[in-house]
Amino acid sequence: MLQLSANIEFMFRDREFVDRIDAVAELGLSALEFGPDPEATSGEVDMSTIAERVTRNNLVVANISVQPRLRLLDGDQIDALSQSVRHSCLLARQMRCSLLGLLVEEVKWTPGQPWYEYQRDQKQRDLRCRQRDNIVRAVKTVAPIAEGEGMTLVMECLNTLVDHADYYLASWREGVSIVREVDSPAVALTFDAYHHQINEGNLINSLTQDIDLIRHIHIADVPGRHEPGTGEINYLNFLTAAKRAGYEGFLGLECFPTMSDVSAALAPIREIVDQVNGA
Repeated sequence: MLQLSANIEFMFRDREFVDRIDAVAELGLSALEFGPDPEATSGEVDMSTIAERVTRNNLVVANISVQPRLRLLDGDQIDALSQSVRHSCLLARQMRCSLLGLLVEEVKWTPGQPWYEYQRDQKQRDLRCRQRDNIVRAVKTVAPIAEGEGMTLVMECLNTLVDHADYYLASWREGVSIVREVDSPAVALTFDAYHHQINEGNLINSLTQDIDLIRHIHIADVPGRHEPGTGEINYLNFLTAAKRAGYEGFLGLECFPTMSDVSAALAPIREIVDQVNGA
């Protein structure tokens, strides 16, 4: 069954960070998620406070990021990454979470260029090959840690045209190739429909072709990163295809609602999810 999960970095921003967990429960959802270190996002809130509030509201956390976030491209932080994954596994268990988001950090190219443009330069192509090797080596090193803890590391491709101009992992095919090369049951992908639509389009084919690698889906609409139903993505067709292909996980709402009444803003996507689940 498909289930919605509210990303509390994006939603309920009129509340203190930990109070956003209450808002998720008030909305009638069963799960939430967040990405960066919440102390950086919200000031003084620590993870034990978040875990207590999650438990009090009988919620689960669908996905958190490996904390602290480290740069994997240079090949010199593998030991630190191992420590970070171990620490994040402990945090995740407190919140009944089994997915840890693993971002790979930035390279430098011109904002607004497609991810592939800077590779016209041979030196940049050579550098990218070395960076890819470093990513694979780092993830292969930490994959057994995650597997031993019953966790799955999920890598994610982000768009470079609007939101993340210099993020390394923009190509879906490259993300797939890295995960297949790592070849671990504890390493998979998050498919972000918003980022993918901006970078590449072809949502349904990309999703269904590699559904065996996908453990999490993020949803928002294009343009604006607002709630599904406000833009160009046909979420009824997309989610129907995901479910038919065998996806049964969470749908992380990484969106900025266009209405102060979040319940009203999310009503269309909740209807779609109910329809797809009932089909």
